[in-house]
Amino acid sequence: MKKRFMNTFIVDGKKTPVFIIAHAQWQKSRGRKPSERFGMENNPRKALAVAYRELVTYRSSVGRRVCRVAGEMVILANFTKRSCSTTFNGIKMVASPASTASAVIDFYYEAYDNRAEKRRRFLSKLSTGTFP
Repeated sequence: MKKRFMNTFIVDGKKTPVFIIAHAQWQKSRGRKPSERFGMENNPRKALAVAYRELVTYRSSVGRRVCRVAGEMVILANFTKRSCSTTFNGIKMVASPASTASAVIDFYYEAYDNRAEKRRRFLSKLSTGTFP
């Protein structure tokens, strides 16, 4: 992994939990121990544990597109070796270490189309007066 790739996980000058985990993986690949602080935790090992705990549910930044969110979720699932879930536009997405970003995106668009079709049917019933 390139170090400049990890810098994409710094949002508005703040280190995200994804950055802390990615940095720890980068350090480990070079035979070193984690060295980043996170939040109120100054001990790097404890900071890494806090970052893992925070990532039970992935929270995307406002304005992100689904393809970017899905890619970050898959990277996160691979780093943590755990499933990662989030809700994007009211649709729950789950990424496991074995999933790909395209599979997560395909699931999202399928669920989005199903929700849109249900809405169309509901509006059709309302306009025809067949809704109870």
